[in-house]
Amino acid sequence: MTPHARPAAFDPFRWREDQLRRHGPIVGGAELRKSLGFRTPAGFQKARTQGTVGVRTFSMPGRQGVYAMTAEVCDWIITQRCTGDPIGAHPGDREHDQETGDADA
Repeated sequence: MTPHARPAAFDPFRWREDQLRRHGPIVGGAELRKSLGFRTPAGFQKARTQGTVGVRTFSMPGRQGVYAMTAEVCDWIITQRCTGDPIGAHPGDREHDQETGDADA
């Protein structure tokens, strides 16, 4: 039997650099929408109309669609990851309670 390899810890700096190499300085279209967690173009458009996309979007002369700075998208995603509840954590879980201050002790 081989032991299971432990996943490497998330390195936000490396991930951000990977995204910048992958997308370049700007990202748009379906990649932008998916990166921000919108499943449908309609959902993304609604968020844009309401001003709740999370990052500043902009148009570019002579091009269709909207764009955002890749670095800003990455920073927003990392912020959401750091401030949100861990996946699988529920009230009553020791780790969740310590992070949220809900522990009784």
